[in-house]
Amino acid sequence: MMKLFCAILLSIAFLQSSSAEYEDICGIENKEFSSKIIGGQEAEPNQFPWVVAILMSSIFGSGRCTGSIVNKQYILTASHCVAQFDRFTISAGTHDYSKDEPHQQIMLATESIPHPNFTNNMFEYHDDIALIKLEKELEFNGNLLYLFYSKNDDVNCRLC
Repeated sequence: MMKLFCAILLSIAFLQSSSAEYEDICGIENKEFSSKIIGGQEAEPNQFPWVVAILMSSIFGSGRCTGSIVNKQYILTASHCVAQFDRFTISAGTHDYSKDEPHQQIMLATESIPHPNFTNNMFEYHDDIALIKLEKELEFNGNLLYLFYSKNDDVNCRLC
């Protein structure tokens, strides 16, 4: 019985030293995963007029993401935001999507288009980009603009 106890104790000591050695060699930090922004600042109203709130839902649950207005009918977001959901409500032109605001535009999406090569490996995403098509066009005003906005129409062949 004593031999078995010693073998188990040595195995545990070996496994602990192996994992510590792995962390030192690879430089992997043990950080706690969080789905929230930590240490961020609240944006000023209308500071980012191309950002929208995306409220997602399915029979399995719900979630929230953000997106950027590409044009009057498409939102750019991450594939992991659309991969497991089938209903999307977009809140545009607001500072706080949970409150009714005068310039708020709320609409449903008719389609989500994840990148065809998107892979979701729990904590590692590849080709994590998607488009959401809106049921109708957004109305642009001072509270709502394109992500790539120019007062000058001459943006051909130039980087935005």
